[in-house]
Amino acid sequence: MTVAHRITMLTVAGIGAVALLTACGSSTPTTTAAGAGAAPAASSNDGASADVTNMDGMDMSSSKPKADFNDGDVMFVQMMLPHHQEALRMAKWAQTNASNAKVKDLAMKMQMEAQPQLSKLNNWLTAWDKEPMADDDPMMTSMPGMMSSAEMAKMRQMKGGMFDRMFTQMMISHHQGAIKVTQNEIARGSNAKTKTMAKTIQTSLRSELAELKQLLPTL
Repeated sequence: MTVAHRITMLTVAGIGAVALLTACGSSTPTTTAAGAGAAPAASSNDGASADVTNMDGMDMSSSKPKADFNDGDVMFVQMMLPHHQEALRMAKWAQTNASNAKVKDLAMKMQMEAQPQLSKLNNWLTAWDKEPMADDDPMMTSMPGMMSSAEMAKMRQMKGGMFDRMFTQMMISHHQGAIKVTQNEIARGSNAKTKTMAKTIQTSLRSELAELKQLLPTL
């Protein structure tokens, strides 16, 4: 083999090696491109982290349920409680002090209606984190239909026909005052259950009021 021939063969081999190296080197950009392709996934993860951060920083108080009552509902319950309690005391006295059968029957009816309602009224105040009206609250004495301490003490001492007349007269006034309390709740309240009770109480009070008014002239 001549020197020229050897030079030619080495040249061809060198060109082939350079081509091979070039081909191998071209895989590096492909890998880099693949790495670049992974970048959006990383960006997506970063976005999820941002969302979580935003959720952690969110004021979750806005997700709490809104109160299902208003001041009108609270006032109704606070006023109806002493109304029912006073009516129950009067009705219990009627069972022992009254002489008229119709007076006793009406008093028993009032007890049966008011007693279960008292439990509901108390439960609502507890659920709403509200307190019953204090005995010395000025509204207690100014509440429509409520009797004075002197009137209640006098009634308790009455017997027979005198008790029948006083009970009927005072209960008429008592019912009229309680009806005003229910009217206020129906007009101003927002709680569905308390409004329903107000309507129920109003219906029964109107019916009993009519009976009391018919009964009074006969005593």
